[in-house]
Amino acid sequence: MKAIIIGGGIAGLATAISLRKIGWDVVVNERATHYTEIGLGFILLPNGVLALDHLGAGTAIRKTGKYVKRAILQNEFGEIYKKETLNYSIAIQRYDCIKALCDLLPEESVCFGNDFSHFIYDDRGKATAVVYKNGVQQEGDIFIAADGANSMIRRSLFPEYRLSQTTVKELVCIADLPEISELLKGDLIKTQSESDGLSFGLLPCNDEQVIWYMQYDCTKWDMKDLSAKSKKDFAFSLLRKWPHPIDYVLNNTNFNKAFLWSTKDMDLLPAFHQKNIVLIGDAAHLALPFTSQGTNSALEDAIILANLLEGQKKDFGEVFTEFYYARKDTLEHYLDFGRMLSDRFLQPHLFVDEEAPIPLAK
Repeated sequence: MKAIIIGGGIAGLATAISLRKIGWDVVVNERATHYTEIGLGFILLPNGVLALDHLGAGTAIRKTGKYVKRAILQNEFGEIYKKETLNYSIAIQRYDCIKALCDLLPEESVCFGNDFSHFIYDDRGKATAVVYKNGVQQEGDIFIAADGANSMIRRSLFPEYRLSQTTVKELVCIADLPEISELLKGDLIKTQSESDGLSFGLLPCNDEQVIWYMQYDCTKWDMKDLSAKSKKDFAFSLLRKWPHPIDYVLNNTNFNKAFLWSTKDMDLLPAFHQKNIVLIGDAAHLALPFTSQGTNSALEDAIILANLLEGQKKDFGEVFTEFYYARKDTLEHYLDFGRMLSDRFLQPHLFVDEEAPIPLAK
């Protein structure tokens, strides 16, 4: 059996490894011409770490990432109001995770420069080949869309389901600050305004670098342009008086590497497939950034889909339906949790009498 995977990010690579473990012939197609070290980082929660262990990448991510031991919530005055121990959670750069997965695949199984164009179908509506914008054509038994949150394939299969723009934006960066990584001692510290939709998160992703992110309500504040100077001025204008080491981190960040993320939301699809085309990861389902479940859910997708395809004797449509229902309840929980946290973030004054949850979906 041959699987053609469209999208060479973490979801696509993890699925390729999973399918190769059960004897499938797999080709991964990435639209970029090569992987680069430009990218952000994230927290691997226990479900993501378990998935990477299953794939064989656990040792590598433990070497390159950093265990996150606690989550600490505080207000803008530096007053801590919640601490929670985190078990088996690792902060890591995206590129390091990509590299760990690539190392488990033959070099020839990943094709670069293949940007999706369209499918070729037979007279029964089953896809027989995928065509890329450069003219390359590949035939397969199944086609797996791992082409991310803005998936062209999802839009073609489910045109009525569209992403909606939220009012939360997130400025994210990785900064070379070994002294702050040491200071944090494995803690994730999130500082949240008591009155406005504004927060700043900080955590180490290795011994030399930290990940920071600033979430804000773009109906109240926003940037005029995306120059490095504009990003820095904007962050300082909102966070100048916030507790140490936020000022130090901002002063010592290269804002050319800061990325502005406009967060999106989408209801859960009614299915993840049509015929022999199936969606996985962000292409199939979105999690708001408050959950930290985007990458972790994609890794779980890869394991579960391969488990259902192993020794497959059913029609692919039946298997993909099983895949959908194996994921549906968990993904709906993440979606609801993220929306609840978004409401709390945007209107914190409405929840002052309630205990604040840690912004990590479990």
